[in-house]
Amino acid sequence: MQDIRTVILLRDAHIETVLNDECGLVLLACIRTDAGFRSTMQVLDTVAVFSGPGLLVCCATEDLLPSLERRFDIPGTPTHLLLNHGRVLDSLMGRTTAQNLISFVRPHLQGFLQASEARGKPVPEGKAREVPRGKRIKAP
Repeated sequence: MQDIRTVILLRDAHIETVLNDECGLVLLACIRTDAGFRSTMQVLDTVAVFSGPGLLVCCATEDLLPSLERRFDIPGTPTHLLLNHGRVLDSLMGRTTAQNLISFVRPHLQGFLQASEARGKPVPEGKAREVPRGKRIKAP
């Protein structure tokens, strides 16, 4: 069985789907493919696995950074944006650990899941959410 990461590497064709209201709760990491890229991806993967189907974890690299920096007034990278239906709930700047990102996401994730359940549309346990067809990154 092939191991597939749970982090979506966004491409230009998918960005509007994630930034509009189609994806629910999204952690969008704006990162560069520099020496820290692999460790950042491992951190994001840990967050995605811990958070389960309620959170879509994506990353955007150099090809999307200029438009994201303008749109969200991002002063630098790495920046982690927490979006709910396309609106920025919170942001976290700089390299961080999986535990810090989980703590950053957890209160919003709980609220999102409760709101989804209240609307009669709970996120199914153990099922992946419908996501844009981005490039899924194979685990090393």
